[in-house]
Amino acid sequence: ILTNSKPLKTEAVENLRVLAHEFFHAWNVERLRPASLEPFDFENENLSDELWFGEGVTNYYDRLVLRRAGIISLDKFAKEFSVVLDKVLNTPSRRHFSPVDMSRQAAFADGASFRDPLNHENIFISYYTYGAAISLGLDLVLRTEFENLSLDDFMRLLWQKFGRTEKPFTNDDLQKLLAHLTRDKKFAARFFNEHIYGNALPDYDRLLGAAGLFLRRKNKGKAWLGKIELLYEDGKAKLKSGTEAGSPLYLAGIDRNDFILSIGEKPISSKEEFDAALEGYSPGDQVILEVEQHAKKDTVAVTLQEDHTLEIVPYEQAGLAVTDEIRAFRECWLGSRVAKGKIELKKYCPKCRRDFAFEFEYCPYDGEMLGITPSKGE
Repeated sequence: ILTNSKPLKTEAVENLRVLAHEFFHAWNVERLRPASLEPFDFENENLSDELWFGEGVTNYYDRLVLRRAGIISLDKFAKEFSVVLDKVLNTPSRRHFSPVDMSRQAAFADGASFRDPLNHENIFISYYTYGAAISLGLDLVLRTEFENLSLDDFMRLLWQKFGRTEKPFTNDDLQKLLAHLTRDKKFAARFFNEHIYGNALPDYDRLLGAAGLFLRRKNKGKAWLGKIELLYEDGKAKLKSGTEAGSPLYLAGIDRNDFILSIGEKPISSKEEFDAALEGYSPGDQVILEVEQHAKKDTVAVTLQEDHTLEIVPYEQAGLAVTDEIRAFRECWLGSRVAKGKIELKKYCPKCRRDFAFEFEYCPYDGEMLGITPSKGE
């Protein structure tokens, strides 16, 4: 049973993603399960090295399934993984821990509560997200470097060796299975040493390019203070989150619970004022911030950086050529697995009442958000 307090008009696809995720778990983690989770103990924490695989692979496939079913578009799929790669490529935490290390922190991160503020911005990234990024990379590496192989084939082989036989697996088993699938022990050892036990990442620029997807800075040339969450109250901006290592605010000594009173002598009491205050600056410029730390006001010079946020866009949006080879790669990777002639899902425009393929988000004629019912307000 899935519940959501938000309307189906805006959250229907997210509900389907959650459904796809949990349904995939009936196979991955329940039938295909790490040996580290056995014997099952519901009274104590479970330390596991394989959650990057259990949750990460599932997180990868829940989005892939929606694309293959025609529920989300190529653009939407790219946006979903923009968030994943932005987090993984830009997080300082990856310098300290591998996917295996992050898996071990589950008891401290998944639903745990703490009395003291944490430094998660700099030491932790979810094994869901980290694992999804690694799964994307592995799938594309298999598709680009080996003939007729993919993560789908790896999962089928895993089922045959460990799921059907109800034998739990380890990371070492996964590495051996990858070597067996590719007939390349050196490749499997290198991939696991670099990307699973180490913190290196696959070459996403090259790998995504095979599918006609372009990884780039989302806000090129835009001045940036860092990835922060602000709470506007009493005429000033309070940092709700910690600052990431290496960001302008971090380097200036600004952190959680500090206040930003002004930027370049422009008072900051709302998001609109915050954004407007930075508009006249470029990356590399120095700006004076008036801040309040521990009830003491002060000024600090901050050197702005270019916004680090990343995005993935189809070549069509980037003005790059889409070849027949790219189209064939997309079809093999992301193409529909739905048999022709089946009932097709539709979305409807509440204004013009036209219907469109379910993957559409907005009406191409009048820009209205599409709904899952043909009548407005239902």
